[in-house]
Order: sequence, then C-alpha cells, then structure tokens
Amino acid sequence: MSNKTMNVIKIQRTSVYDGNGIRTTVFFRGCPLRCKWCQNPEMLSKETPLYEKNTLDDVLEEILRDKEYYLAS
Repeated sequence: MSNKTMNVIKIQRTSVYDGNGIRTTVFFRGCPLRCKWCQNPEMLSKETPLYEKNTLDDVLEEILRDKEYYLAS
C-alpha cells in the first residue's frame, strides 16, 4: 500500500444523512470543490486540524472495516 498522507479531518462510519443508504464518509480538509451538498462546510478551511489517521493505508483500513456489512445490506 502507501504511506502517502491525506488531508483527512474525520471518518464517519454508518453515515445516513444526505442520501439513501448507509455509507462511510471521509471528510477532507481544504476541499476545493464547494459542492452544493457539502456535509461539513466548516471543514473547508485549511486551518482545521487533521485526523490522527491520515495515511492512505490508515484511511483504507478504517473504511474497509465495514465492507462485509455494506455488501450484505
């Protein structure tokens, strides 16, 4: 895998807001997209502290923890 760091603010498991179904949402610091449906516009600032697990490997590990659950639901 990779030790590349990512600007991750928060990983929210079993998210149910802003759409159908259950999902894991990864919030990034300083996102330039400015989506109409942004779930956390306060995190758009580049000053927001980073999540303690911010390497690609760490983020993927956390996301994949619920893979079997999501596949079965």
